[in-house]
Amino acid sequence: MISGSSLRNSCIFLGCLALSIFAAQTLLGDSAGLPSLYRFKSPLGWQDEAEHQVSEQGSHTDQDAGTSISESLPGVALVVASQSTDDTSWLDDVFLDWQKNIYVTNDPNARLTVPKNKGREGMVYLTYIIDNYDRLPEVNLFRHAERYQWHSDDPLFDGRRLLSRLQLSYIRHKGYTNLRCGWILTCPASVHPHDDAWNDEKEADPDVEGPNASSFYKDAYEALFPGDSVPDEIGGPCCAQFAVTAKRIRQRPRSDYERFRAWLAETELDDDISGRIMEYSWHIIFREPAVSCPLAADCYCGLYGICNLECEGDGDCSEQYVMPEYSSMPDGWPDVGWDFEWRNATEMRMEYDEKYPVVTAEDRGQVDWAQNVRF
Repeated sequence: MISGSSLRNSCIFLGCLALSIFAAQTLLGDSAGLPSLYRFKSPLGWQDEAEHQVSEQGSHTDQDAGTSISESLPGVALVVASQSTDDTSWLDDVFLDWQKNIYVTNDPNARLTVPKNKGREGMVYLTYIIDNYDRLPEVNLFRHAERYQWHSDDPLFDGRRLLSRLQLSYIRHKGYTNLRCGWILTCPASVHPHDDAWNDEKEADPDVEGPNASSFYKDAYEALFPGDSVPDEIGGPCCAQFAVTAKRIRQRPRSDYERFRAWLAETELDDDISGRIMEYSWHIIFREPAVSCPLAADCYCGLYGICNLECEGDGDCSEQYVMPEYSSMPDGWPDVGWDFEWRNATEMRMEYDEKYPVVTAEDRGQVDWAQNVRF
């Protein structure tokens, strides 16, 4: 039997708890919750389009939860697609204010993993968006696991240095941007869906070595974007690393991302081809034009604050990036060069930083970026 004093004490405790919850909701908003790092994975599957709708003002309503999600949580999330053999320790002691979501695609027991290991980084990116749709931070960065990789637009191919130079106000202003600025390989247009669908039998056969992913793009586009006209050309900086705001992500309902992921999991196209098709499609998914190749000089200046480059053309700034002859760096890189010669990488970085100091939006007088105008 519960005594009167115990009952009174319980009521006082519950009342305080209720007030604490109310205060937290008032301060943080209805979308406040645990960081994505601690959320459970959702199952692969479809969801009714009517459950998630985007209003004309761009705010999102989740009818199941009964909450209006028109504002993102503050901060930055880094989403990394990795495998168990990748070394992501270079992220341990940097960017301490960012949420770090490191997915391990080939380990079903990893803290963050994917429902099916297919489609390269695409399955990771879509899983993160689906699982965190209602609690996305304002800026979301999607990238590969390696620090040094030829995909990084840096003289030393150093992803850490590029991330340290990111101008978040530019990302907020643009809504979406590829993390690459150069046009090598995929700009101004690398896919011609209608023409490429008629490629010869070898290029269009997924079972032969080196099939052309663009041969399958028209059919894939029609499945990914039902009802949309297939563009004549597709183009954007390569390699599936990009930054996008929560607001831009929510310009599509969650069910769209679930459809993309279901296609990726179920298509008969293999890991490489299906992943490449997603790579060609990210900018379209985030409401950019089918051909979206900003001038490289403008991109380097806005995104990384590198504003005094002398570029050879619209998409080529060799002072910042030169396509390497090999896709893998030699052991010991960057202190060991391409010819296995020793060099002082620390000194090279210092010379680079002196020649190309970060130029912010405030420095350029573009106060709209500096004031964090949301796109």
